[in-house]
Amino acid sequence: MKTNNRNLVAWFWSTRPFSLSASATPVVVGTAIAAEVSAINWTIFVLAFVGSIAIQIATNLTDEYSDHRRYGSSGKYLAPHKVIQRGLLSEAAVLAGMAFTFGTGIVCGLLIVAMTGWPILLVGLASITVAYFYSAGPKPIGDAWLGEITVFVFMGPLMVVSAYYIQTLTISWAAIGTSIPVGLLVTAILHCNNLRDIREDAETGKRTLAKVMGEPIGRWLYIALLISAYL
Repeated sequence: MKTNNRNLVAWFWSTRPFSLSASATPVVVGTAIAAEVSAINWTIFVLAFVGSIAIQIATNLTDEYSDHRRYGSSGKYLAPHKVIQRGLLSEAAVLAGMAFTFGTGIVCGLLIVAMTGWPILLVGLASITVAYFYSAGPKPIGDAWLGEITVFVFMGPLMVVSAYYIQTLTISWAAIGTSIPVGLLVTAILHCNNLRDIREDAETGKRTLAKVMGEPIGRWLYIALLISAYL
């Protein structure tokens, strides 16, 4: 029983639960704007909500797996979500978790496509591709100072407008405008994380935007992201 509980706790932390609002919020915001002009299809909302969170968890697991495979545990910050590093889950288990969560996200996406049409399929394919190659592959997106830009686009405008579109089959300026502060806040989460890891990334050769800018300027960018969102 203790082993089972320990595994559940390990899986809980591996999802990085403190960050999942980044994928839930854009779906909720886009749907809320759609509710002003259309009746909400709750089945589509649930599929979008679950699928979005599943893809983010898959991205987090991919980051954990790829980061460990590439850099090991030397000099790494022992955050609770570093489950392989801490010996809580094996590489094989995390790899299986990646397959399951990516699969869940893909199934949810295909069901939405069947209900709303092919345009959203393009968004889904782009999102899955970016989710995987953000941390994996020979040249991960997140290691080439493009992480903040990618997160802003995909978890701000693209997600909010897509959540609006699948409810109304249209695009509105209200959805586009509201997506900007959402994107800025989600980007701030990533940038804050990269600021924390700036010395660690320097040792491993990762070139995040925080690393390229340096810590003093990076802190000002973080403040600017937060202020801009509320402005």
